[in-house]
Amino acid sequence: MKKNIFILLFFSGLFSLGGNAQSIFVPEGFTSKGIGTSTETGNVGIGVSNPSEELFVFGGNIGTSGLLKAGGNAYLAGGVLPVLSFNGWWNGTSDVFLTNGYASQWYFDTNVGKIIFRNSGSDGPGTTHDKITWSYPFTITKEGLVSINQLNPNTCPSGSDLKLFVNGTIGAKEVKVSLTNWCDYVFNKDYQLKSLKEVDAYIQAHKHLPEVPTEKEMLENGIAMGEIMKIQMKKIEELTLYMIELQKQNEKLAAEVAKLKK
Repeated sequence: MKKNIFILLFFSGLFSLGGNAQSIFVPEGFTSKGIGTSTETGNVGIGVSNPSEELFVFGGNIGTSGLLKAGGNAYLAGGVLPVLSFNGWWNGTSDVFLTNGYASQWYFDTNVGKIIFRNSGSDGPGTTHDKITWSYPFTITKEGLVSINQLNPNTCPSGSDLKLFVNGTIGAKEVKVSLTNWCDYVFNKDYQLKSLKEVDAYIQAHKHLPEVPTEKEMLENGIAMGEIMKIQMKKIEELTLYMIELQKQNEKLAAEVAKLKK
């Protein structure tokens, strides 16, 4: 009997049971700060005796410990820490949310169907979420569009028909562009090559070569690499034909001059 009373007294010092509140309070040493609390609402607190959220973590800088939460909201106080959240985010619109604090985040937004990687730059703890200046290194939309350094790939200056948009410079050892046709038809016998006089008249009137987009069009719409390569090659082939024709004319004139000298 004495042994049972001793065990009961021992555990009563570790746990505090509140009948009306239906809570379990586990004190930390001799302080009143709880390290675990479950109330009748289902809320759980770590480092706090009266959690107001489903999971309430309170403490100092706990940035190295991390947090895994599933469903509902999590409230973090006293610092920032890595968080992996399922079906719960700041406004309840994200199914999966992963962050190492305010600095860098990854989340899937079910409202618009996007997978987004973003950084908060110089903003940090203490900055309210709606005031953070975000940068967006990488975004994937539900339509399969991908953007780098821009949140919405379909709002880029070149229009909404892009599958990949990079707001910056791309470095590569090789770029391969698939084409459906090429411009070797220029060498067909039935190709109607404009005379140089016609080309000159067109340039004087329009200030650019025939079939080549204007400067204004290129600045507004960008350049389609495959199409501009075909246009450039066509002009090179036409220029080659002009040079061949001039060579023939020069040879004819040289022959006539030689005949006159005789």
